[in-house]
Amino acid sequence: MPKASEATRALAGELIKTTLSEVGKRFSETPRSEAEIARHADGLADMFCAYLGELAQR
Repeated sequence: MPKASEATRALAGELIKTTLSEVGKRFSETPRSEAEIARHADGLADMFCAYLGELAQR
């Protein structure tokens, strides 16, 4: 996101940090299989990549 403003980069970082923190907290409260952990991790990665990709297009 080299063309994004400092404010946009800061907001993206804060949203990602907050999301990872809250999702991780809730997710870790319940025992999970390795497959379930991998599925959720892949889903979050896809979500963040799509978000960052969209920001990069602006």
